[in-house]
Amino acid sequence: MTENLPAILGEPSKDNFPATVDAEIGYLSQARKLLDAGFPDHSLLDIWNAAVHNLRRRMEAYGIELFTSAVKEEAGRKKFDKDGETLGERWSGVDDLTLINGATKLGVLNKKAGKSLEMINWMRNHASPAHGSDDSVEAEEVFGLALMLQKIYLKLRCQIQAILLQGYLNQLRVLSFRKKTWTC
Repeated sequence: MTENLPAILGEPSKDNFPATVDAEIGYLSQARKLLDAGFPDHSLLDIWNAAVHNLRRRMEAYGIELFTSAVKEEAGRKKFDKDGETLGERWSGVDDLTLINGATKLGVLNKKAGKSLEMINWMRNHASPAHGSDDSVEAEEVFGLALMLQKIYLKLRCQIQAILLQGYLNQLRVLSFRKKTWTC
């Protein structure tokens, strides 16, 4: 079955997916090893970890103040720790679904990408070893979800610079607004 393996699992690299970093490549490589060893449910968890790591980085590049503003009415935890030393520490007070919803609202994720991540989140919570379940994750399901994420990562080749530029411009607007507010 590995002849149909999505490139994101078969050949994860920064050359193939320039919007990734070493940590994400490591998660995806581990996901492939777990899939080959017959543990698709554990593989899904590493795919999830790679996707969330990537989304957190993109959200930081886009602008935390904008994210905080976008999720202020959302249910769930949404406390970003700007003093955290690692990505995980900074985002430990933010629920994953809040992250996904905020990124989708701001356009950092398109709606299909957001729904794909919501699906993986549901599966990891209801059909994986992370939580007891009568339902299990099958290799074909991991392939399908990996294909959806691969499309998201491939699209980022063109979009990542636009996201960073949009975040920078939005930060300038926020700073400009603050300056105008304080000088009145």
